[in-house]
Amino acid sequence: MKEIQRVLAAARPTWAVLALAGYLLGAGLVRHLGQPLSLLTFSLGCAWTLLLFLTLGLLEEVFHPTAGQGGSEGAATRRQRSLNLSLSALLLIAAGWMAFLILAQPLPQRPLLFLFSGAITLLGLACVLPPFQLFRRGWGEFVLTLIIADLLPTFGYLLQESEPHRFLTYLALPLTLLTLGFFLVQNFITFARDEKYGNLSLLRRMGWPGGLTLHQGCLIAAYVLLFAAPLFGFSLRLLAPLFLAAPFGALQVYLLHRLGQGAAARWPVLRALSYAHLGMIYYLLLLRLWLG
Repeated sequence: MKEIQRVLAAARPTWAVLALAGYLLGAGLVRHLGQPLSLLTFSLGCAWTLLLFLTLGLLEEVFHPTAGQGGSEGAATRRQRSLNLSLSALLLIAAGWMAFLILAQPLPQRPLLFLFSGAITLLGLACVLPPFQLFRRGWGEFVLTLIIADLLPTFGYLLQESEPHRFLTYLALPLTLLTLGFFLVQNFITFARDEKYGNLSLLRRMGWPGGLTLHQGCLIAAYVLLFAAPLFGFSLRLLAPLFLAAPFGALQVYLLHRLGQGAAARWPVLRALSYAHLGMIYYLLLLRLWLG
């Protein structure tokens, strides 16, 4: 049981859930527009997304430099790494089969879908695999954000429709800012550990003051863009439910501002706020698209 729990934790289920949410946004827009949804293609896309991102989570754990320092790695740790590597290989093969089955469907935009699925896969693997390991070079959070908030919604939409929709183009920027803000909060929480083991996160690359400014700017700019939806030709009523999450974002901004002024860190509160804030954003948007 403990081994299963360790595998589940190693797979970084947060990545998989956010990736699935991004994919569902694209498919949800198809439904919101009243277009027919191919259940088989939709299900294959869901399976591919989950399998790929569970693979990435396990590979990140396998190649994480703190998994074993020098010669001090114990037998139990080696067994766990071996198990994670074996599972990641199986999941990657399964994801490959899902991709094959998707592209074997009579899709309206097969070349574009091949391009998007290839970009998502290669960028994801570059985040976790040597020699790139973008998560160890300070770019992994940014690339993962682009995949979740930009590429996957468009991929989910193109599985059902022939042309990208301009609403996804507009929505990509505020979602990118909000998702990047979430990953920055996780960087703040792990900052001391990253310094100890020499992991170059996005926050360590930018420095504490730069990361703090970027986080505050991301959240404020995202809500300004959402509020400005009519300027881009979209009704504010469609996005109005998202503002229910604003108090969680405002409290995040306030606590990090206080932290920058030297106040005591409240990491459990910040972690809970970051999950609640981004979770509400995606949940309310999905609810609006699928049921609104």
